[in-house]
Amino acid sequence: MAPNPDRATPRKAAPKPQNWAGVTEGLTEAMRLLRHGQKAEAEQAARAILEFAPHEPKGWHLLGRILQMQEQHGEALECFDRAAALYRHRDERRAAPEAAASPRLARLLWQQGDLDGALAMIAELLHENPEDMRLYALADEIDRALAEGQ
Repeated sequence: MAPNPDRATPRKAAPKPQNWAGVTEGLTEAMRLLRHGQKAEAEQAARAILEFAPHEPKGWHLLGRILQMQEQHGEALECFDRAAALYRHRDERRAAPEAAASPRLARLLWQQGDLDGALAMIAELLHENPEDMRLYALADEIDRALAEGQ
């Protein structure tokens, strides 16, 4: 029997592991684990997402958050940088939440010992959002820590 030219040939889907739920479901599960205090499991779930979707900026951002909570600041910063680069590469219209300059990244820079970088980022954020009280609170926290000699 000859193939019917009027019928479209269905495309084969890309192969995926049997237990792969997808990026959205994987991110949701990793965040659920994190909310329940299961940081190691959340990290494992985030890394599983990135194994199959390495160009997913939300996955890198989430992994950065998890690593920051585990005080793995160097690797967290690398994840945030990678997420920011992927968002820029995608050239999305809306800015990535907390991927570029953000209070979270400013705090991470401070925790890494980059006080100048943290304060410069806070100043940049305050210029853009002068009414954001989180930024003033973070600047005050840094000032108090400096006054106490930390």
